[in-house]
Amino acid sequence: MKKFVAHKITDLEAVAIEIITRSSFPTIILVEGDLGAGKTALAKKIGEQLGLSANQIKSPTFSMLNSYKISGNLTFHHLDLYRQKQLDEILLQTLAEIIEDRHALVYIEWPQLLTEWLQQFPLLQKFKLVIEMKSKNERHLTLTEI
Repeated sequence: MKKFVAHKITDLEAVAIEIITRSSFPTIILVEGDLGAGKTALAKKIGEQLGLSANQIKSPTFSMLNSYKISGNLTFHHLDLYRQKQLDEILLQTLAEIIEDRHALVYIEWPQLLTEWLQQFPLLQKFKLVIEMKSKNERHLTLTEI
């Protein structure tokens, strides 16, 4: 477990670097936090560390999934399940195909529906990241490999 404190967006770079350095692809990052906690801001920092520009990374709240091809074979998948009330077969099939990609970094916001389903992949590297809003300008982040 590793803890971070962020007072500004640039403080999230350390978290992004930690995630990328510890990842042995494929990797899933399950991100929990209240609305406005900084989940998408962190996804942008991860994308930047992988060579994307922050402007390329859009919140997938309405599309549910955005995928970004990085140089080489790596693909950064950003999912937002906030609007999902239940799991459906299409979503699970899509996730299974993404997980089969040996060069994937999968960042999932609001992953609570997937907790039980992901247990069928015991060898898949998974991180849980919890973002707590302590104040308007302070976030506590806890990264745990699960």
